[in-house]
Amino acid sequence: MLEETINSEFFDAKELEDGSPKESNIKIWLINPFDFLPGEFFRPGRYATLVDILINNGFNVTWWSSNFLHATKSYRKQLSQRSGLRIVLIPTPSYTKNVGLKRVWNHYVFGRRFESVSRRVKEKPDIIVASCPPLFSAKISIKIAKKLGVISVIDVRDLWPESFEMILPSKIGKVFLWPLRKFSDSIYDSSDALVAVSQTYLERAIS
Repeated sequence: MLEETINSEFFDAKELEDGSPKESNIKIWLINPFDFLPGEFFRPGRYATLVDILINNGFNVTWWSSNFLHATKSYRKQLSQRSGLRIVLIPTPSYTKNVGLKRVWNHYVFGRRFESVSRRVKEKPDIIVASCPPLFSAKISIKIAKKLGVISVIDVRDLWPESFEMILPSKIGKVFLWPLRKFSDSIYDSSDALVAVSQTYLERAIS
């Protein structure tokens, strides 16, 4: 069973060097296994920047990520600590190619284990923000949000399966990827709110 192999790592934080954050009781979960975590890259990415903004405005943030870093195709070794931020690393299998069954399996395992580990958290969030893709963990995040009675937000980072249609013949691609399109549509339709990296992506999600 996948649940039997879970060994999540929790990192609590030290005080902010740029001042004490405002107090808040609002708790946010970020579900994103792709982005660089604080301290992993020479400049903060989109989600690390979002974490800075949230913490500096008094939010309590839990970032659910993978122990396997997509950008380097390697396992994470060390993480920086930050007050107001808890990082939960979900153990996932490795892969070497951006497109392939091993990456699909990685996404599936991340979603399953995220769902399992989240049940152990006693204090529920107020908002769950999930990156999409991965599709499976985005779907799971909505399921958890509905179960807990909290707000679900889907952040459209890329259009799946549309991105794959470029590498497949048009007719074959439409048939083969139709189930994936229906799955992504169900994610967009069932979330409480949608955000996106571009207006084009947002319009696709709400269409």
